[in-house]
Amino acid sequence: MQKSNDNEFDPVSAPNLSMRHFKAIISLTNFKSFLAASAYLRISQPGLTRIIQQAEQRLGFILFERGAKSVTLTSVGKEFLPFAETTLREFAQQTNKLRLNHYEERPKLNISCLMSVSHVILPSVIKEFKTYHPNTLIEIYEGVGGFISDAVIDGQVDFGIGSSEFYPKAVSVVDEVEEKFVAVMPKRHNLAKLSAITLQNIGHLPLVSMPPSSGIRQLIDAEALKIGLILNHEITTNQYNTMFNFILAGLGVSIVPVSVVRELDKSQFCVKKIEPVINRKLAVLIRSNQILGDASKQFLKLLLPNLKNIS
Repeated sequence: MQKSNDNEFDPVSAPNLSMRHFKAIISLTNFKSFLAASAYLRISQPGLTRIIQQAEQRLGFILFERGAKSVTLTSVGKEFLPFAETTLREFAQQTNKLRLNHYEERPKLNISCLMSVSHVILPSVIKEFKTYHPNTLIEIYEGVGGFISDAVIDGQVDFGIGSSEFYPKAVSVVDEVEEKFVAVMPKRHNLAKLSAITLQNIGHLPLVSMPPSSGIRQLIDAEALKIGLILNHEITTNQYNTMFNFILAGLGVSIVPVSVVRELDKSQFCVKKIEPVINRKLAVLIRSNQILGDASKQFLKLLLPNLKNIS
């Protein structure tokens, strides 16, 4: 190999290098140390040394002066550096562009869904759906009742899974099921010995509930008002995991859809049916006169049996 001061950088020699070589050269330039650069690249120090030596052999000139305390670029190395940086940057940009184009070309299925349903039902449905449509991208938008139907009407999603008690005329119901509500409390709660819970039983107790804007909260409050009760919503949260942590800490009890307690640790929690029964109607919602694509039809074919078994 010739000495660096006898050479000028010739771009024609660069195509012999891979992106691994360019990354190594730029990292060693920045860190000025084989030890630090190899740690950054997550390779061994001898491995980095071999990559740099290979690059120098292929280029035909020395890139770095190896000093006792640091590594610095030679004069031709300094001339080569802007080319290496530009090449690596353009490679990253082109790769990202290709990846984005590939992403945009893949078929998509967009779904708006109640949080309680998405956590419990969708994982198993999506897993099975992917065996039929492995290349389809799936985007889930979680929200409350009004958001579900709005996303359907606006065409943001292919269909929604939400409460069907109230929905605009621009939305059609594909299928509908009823889901019961249950009371959740710590295992050793005083009410745990009862076979069923009434709203009168918990009317005076602190509740951990969904926010007032939630359809679940509004439905429960409406049922309580029918018998002259105003429930004591002591703590509100829109996350069921947080709700259950508060319950476990002894901060209150909750009334929730039965679907959200499927994975609950029954050794720590007590789940009781409510009498008289409180339930909500769940439905698959689409735009009126909407024609479903093949992917949507396949997904609904898998979804509907799971939805019917929700209670």
